[in-house]
Amino acid sequence: MLATPKRQLIVGVAAATIIIASIASVWSMANNAKPTSLLPVSISSQIHGFTPYFFYKTIPNGYSYDASSTIYDQGVLIAALKGRDGSAVTLTEQAMSSSLTDEKLFGDIEAVGGTDGKATVNDVDGRIVGTMVSSDHKTLVLLTAGQATNKNDVISLLRGLSPVK
Repeated sequence: MLATPKRQLIVGVAAATIIIASIASVWSMANNAKPTSLLPVSISSQIHGFTPYFFYKTIPNGYSYDASSTIYDQGVLIAALKGRDGSAVTLTEQAMSSSLTDEKLFGDIEAVGGTDGKATVNDVDGRIVGTMVSSDHKTLVLLTAGQATNKNDVISLLRGLSPVK
């Protein structure tokens, strides 16, 4: 049977539709894929009892992160961040104790908006301490920095955290 012009047109339109649908599907998957956290899977897969919060793609204010320095031991996640000027910030996370209330933790210190939970920043004996309780109230994040670190940097770091799981 010879292909008629009408049959060739129908086959051509069907082939073009399949190609366009395939391209749209690939584009949609690429644009809707969840970004990858900087926290290594080898670490995040060990964490149980709370949702770890970490950075995606970049860390605010030019801070860097060496994944090999990250540990998870006895229920505590610890990661070290370095500022461009060499200042250090230690990030620790752990499951929230059911007896630790927001009021006990936060008291009369400066609230930080724009985070995925309730966060504060405070100067404690010359150290900048950023604290966040996740919105599901299962994760406690503490950022502890020395005097060389700017308080606004700690605020930006708190705002840059997102749940990993």
